[in-house]
Amino acid sequence: MELSAPLIQLDLITPQLIVLAAAILLLLLPLFWRSLRREFLAAIALAGIAAALAATFWLWSRPGWGFAGMVTVDRFALAFQALFLLGGLLTVLISFNRIEEEYVQHGDFFGLLLLALFGLMVMTSTTHFLVIFLGLEILSIALYVLAGYRKMRVDSLEAALKYLLLGAFATGFFLYGVALIYGATGQLEMAHIREAAAAGGAGWLLPAGALLVLIGFAFKAALVPFHMWTPDVYQGAPTPVTAFMSTGTKAAAFAVLARLVSIAVPVETIAWGPVLAVLAVLTMTVGNFMAIVQSNVKRMLAYSSIAHAGYLLVALAAGNAAGRSAILYYLLIYTLMNIGAFGVIAWLGRSGREERLTFESYRGLGYRYPFVSLAMAAFMFSLAGIPPTGGFLGKFFLFAAAVRAEYIPLVVIAVLNAVVSVFYYMRLVVNLYMREAEEPAEAGKAHPLLIAALVIALIGVVWLGVAPGGVLGAFNAAATAGM
Repeated sequence: MELSAPLIQLDLITPQLIVLAAAILLLLLPLFWRSLRREFLAAIALAGIAAALAATFWLWSRPGWGFAGMVTVDRFALAFQALFLLGGLLTVLISFNRIEEEYVQHGDFFGLLLLALFGLMVMTSTTHFLVIFLGLEILSIALYVLAGYRKMRVDSLEAALKYLLLGAFATGFFLYGVALIYGATGQLEMAHIREAAAAGGAGWLLPAGALLVLIGFAFKAALVPFHMWTPDVYQGAPTPVTAFMSTGTKAAAFAVLARLVSIAVPVETIAWGPVLAVLAVLTMTVGNFMAIVQSNVKRMLAYSSIAHAGYLLVALAAGNAAGRSAILYYLLIYTLMNIGAFGVIAWLGRSGREERLTFESYRGLGYRYPFVSLAMAAFMFSLAGIPPTGGFLGKFFLFAAAVRAEYIPLVVIAVLNAVVSVFYYMRLVVNLYMREAEEPAEAGKAHPLLIAALVIALIGVVWLGVAPGGVLGAFNAAATAGM
């Protein structure tokens, strides 16, 4: 029997290769030129992300499969890659406001950030569980280090340790689930798993393995009851890292779960709808009601992130193309509004006190810092789902997909949860514009790159709320690709 090498198609992974090359360059250059300016390092990171984004758009009309079926470049994967790259771009921009004080003296911060971005892209460019695991580990190791990047601060080290321990726990669930799936079907590629299951003989191992994989990614997406790590890690990690973690990791988890329930283990094997509906109700309700009682803004956004994962589960439970399209659309809006909100926190907490910023810290800022406060108010309106922001349309599409699948009680609970969330989001807006500060907070001048990030996010949130047609059409095409 002759051995043959698999066909290597590097063009299919051009965006990943660009991001990886930029990450390696950022990690190695400062070892030889210690006098490199931080602006130059940031420019390398931004150029790498921009080039990868261009390559992603170039591949949109050239989908394909390669590397012996281990790489799947369809429009679903490319849409998620574009989301990750946009999130990485905004994260670099909001990071630069804090570089001057405590973050990057060399290229390791940006290098690790791009490595995490590379891991996200690998996870979603495949339907093979082995490659998903490789991408997950690249992402996780980079984020463990970034969460504890401020190594002289106890809260940052605590965040890294909690994330490491619970992340390893989640990976254990995932790997055990994959082992059971392989034991049941002898396959690791999702389409082949479905074919083997249809042929019969998988028994209880396949649904048990699928549920363990779900639990593993429930940790990553911060679904209740697997959310315990989220508030402490989000609060202790550097604010730009929290912004990236809250959007990118969640999006990757939902990308894998969407393929799991649509391709590998469809509803004929497991009744996914009721399982995901119960998770959605728990996640939305716990996230929103815990967010109400928070006084720290970063912790409020952490619990808010949990609640938004619940909204996304509503569309995932629908199990249709409309649900997958709505998930993509909502994740795009969520990336813009959440990173924008954390960008404002990074600006206000530039003296290293953002972990201690309460709602009271924002009193009276609306008139002394008009643009930044306006952006924050818009992000809060969008997170609450108030028109004409993108958050309103995003929630509408999520719930409409569930209505189409006849999950009416679930949609009613989701709408009630969205109403509850208005309280804590508007509480911040009230402090910005309707209450005077006893001791005015002085945030200083925002860095131009941070302003650029807020402008991009603000325009995106408003534009997606009033003119969603083009983006929604692209996501509708992506939602049916490879499913």
